[in-house]
Amino acid sequence: MNRLNAFKPPARPYFAASERVERLPFRVRIVTTPQDLAKAVEIRASAYARHLPALGPLLQAPEVEDLQPDVLVLLAERKFDGQPIGSMRLQSNVRRPLRLQGEAPPLEGLASKRLVESTRLGVGAGVASRIVTATLIKAAYEVCRSVDIDYNVIGGRRSIAQFFRAIQFDELAGGPFPISFGNNIPHWIFVLPVPEFEARLQNAQHWYYEYFAKTEHPDIEIDWAYVFSVFNYD
Repeated sequence: MNRLNAFKPPARPYFAASERVERLPFRVRIVTTPQDLAKAVEIRASAYARHLPALGPLLQAPEVEDLQPDVLVLLAERKFDGQPIGSMRLQSNVRRPLRLQGEAPPLEGLASKRLVESTRLGVGAGVASRIVTATLIKAAYEVCRSVDIDYNVIGGRRSIAQFFRAIQFDELAGGPFPISFGNNIPHWIFVLPVPEFEARLQNAQHWYYEYFAKTEHPDIEIDWAYVFSVFNYD
């Protein structure tokens, strides 16, 4: 791993023209080494421990899913000291069904589509958490668009369900669903038609529209060669 990011990046996945370039005090990139993964695990365990004290200690080591060949892990880290401040895991259905498909039967209706499940979103506490979360989601969206993902699927506890509704994900009927790999805590499951995300944000007048579509973020440093090797549907 730890290959050079020399692959030609895909075209911008937005219809709106970029109006500004914004530098961030952190970068978001793909985990490609055991050292990277250790950072992602560190911030994940810390974030979950704040909200689910019983689950936090169970996440202090990499999970089996982190090491699967159809999984990407996004890492946000501060520039000045390299400390992790956020992470998110993405699993495609290129080789196997999503784990959430086994937890929520209504998702079987999407089994023939290209899917990515976003999970283990965790960010550090503090005033920057809102921007770190937005940047991780933006990076995940750009990855999904680059490989023509049809739907992004995510599960959320009651405390975060309203957040996904606000950013225009559709709620899956029949929930909440107890999630076996989430300590059997009931989760609401949300589905986003990825190609519609930009238009949905614009129609909702959500601030993500300006942040995603009209702002360039060079500190989202995606190793596109690695992305295409992991999410290879050919």
